[in-house]
Amino acid sequence: MSASEKPIFFQTEMVQAIMEGRKTKTRRVIKPAKRNHRGGFKQGNGLWIDGYGPEECPNGHIKDYSVSSVWQRKDYYIKDFAPYKPGDILWVRETWASHCDECQHNQGTGYKDATCIFVGDCERFTYKASDNVCPGGKWRPSIHMPREAARIFLKVKSVRMERLQDIMPDDVLKEGLIDVGTEVNALDMFAELWDSIYAKSGYDWNVNPWVWVVEFERLTVKEVNHGQKK
Repeated sequence: MSASEKPIFFQTEMVQAIMEGRKTKTRRVIKPAKRNHRGGFKQGNGLWIDGYGPEECPNGHIKDYSVSSVWQRKDYYIKDFAPYKPGDILWVRETWASHCDECQHNQGTGYKDATCIFVGDCERFTYKASDNVCPGGKWRPSIHMPREAARIFLKVKSVRMERLQDIMPDDVLKEGLIDVGTEVNALDMFAELWDSIYAKSGYDWNVNPWVWVVEFERLTVKEVNHGQKK
């Protein structure tokens, strides 16, 4: 199983958490591997059935009818269908702008809401590090951000499958949320954040969907380039 480079999206607040070293894990909804004859993509509705017992059966089993009607071990399913695999390099797509002259004038003089860098071809890129609007450039959606503009690279350390509500308070902190002092409040905060992203698609906290739990570490650009030369 060879590693590869893949783009990944994070909300602005989560990008900040990564930059500050607070976020080392992310949870993503598991989608059926492929469309089946029933026309469904969502978990549930007879498409997904699990034999989940995290303590009694660490590997567990899952049945994805879009692939097969037989049970599959979770570790085998991860190997075949996880969007991110251990060893993969993820480059973060952010809200960005290019040729932002105002940043150049203000860099180092109190303008903290955007970070300017130079890449190999000397084209300057700006990244939206807060909700404030950069005065000198037009923000572009993260989906249109090119690989050469990436400043954040993450190496996948591990991937596992679990139910969303199985998250532990310690993992809430690793998801980038600040320490609020109590387990209940930490879970409530994570549930609120999760619903702001996934509720509209039908995978809210109360649905308790299956999720990929992806653990990562941040790499420098030099480390990524060095690895690519090997």
